[in-house]
Amino acid sequence: MHSFPFCPNPRCNLHLHTPDDRWFARDGFHTSKAFGHVPRFRCRSCGRSFSTQTFSLDFYAKKNTNYQDILARHCGSMSLRAIGRAIGVGRGTVQNRLDRLSRQALALHARLRPLASGTEDVCIDGFVSFDVSQFFPNEITISITAGSRFVLDLSHATRKRSGSMTAGHKARASVLYPRVGFERHAIERTFRDVLASLEAERPPRAGRPLVLVTDE
Repeated sequence: MHSFPFCPNPRCNLHLHTPDDRWFARDGFHTSKAFGHVPRFRCRSCGRSFSTQTFSLDFYAKKNTNYQDILARHCGSMSLRAIGRAIGVGRGTVQNRLDRLSRQALALHARLRPLASGTEDVCIDGFVSFDVSQFFPNEITISITAGSRFVLDLSHATRKRSGSMTAGHKARASVLYPRVGFERHAIERTFRDVLASLEAERPPRAGRPLVLVTDE
């Protein structure tokens, strides 16, 4: 027996809330090269049809892939092209599947975040990586609970490359940077973003101040 959480039609009155599992009826099936016979259903309220793929991680995918395998290889620092060669798909397919997993992870994290203990101190620090190339380093400000190490929130900012550069690097930067509009005080903004989420989820309580552990 199939069960679906809501009608996929955003204009339907059952899109945000369904009274029970009888809000839809079977409506045949369609055939897919990747997934075979795919059952279809129809909303009893608005008449919108949908399939089991509508609520699947593989929605609109044209090839069946092993997500656990891709994730394990990605966590093992394999490049996208290397993963694609290993499992027999293109680089774009690997990136597409990682994007799908990322969106699911964000949704799961959003549901779990309110369950984090509200009595723990909070550590805030910055993680440095880069966007596209090392000419565009970024600052990712992260807040975590001090004891359980649960990630509460993060915020991202892109900045110009700093430190010493060769003449070639300076020439390359002079070509790239005029094309990009960098946000002013972006790193400070990421810290404000993290503080704003803490304020919303952990309001002050009598006898229990919010303790932040930072570099400064």
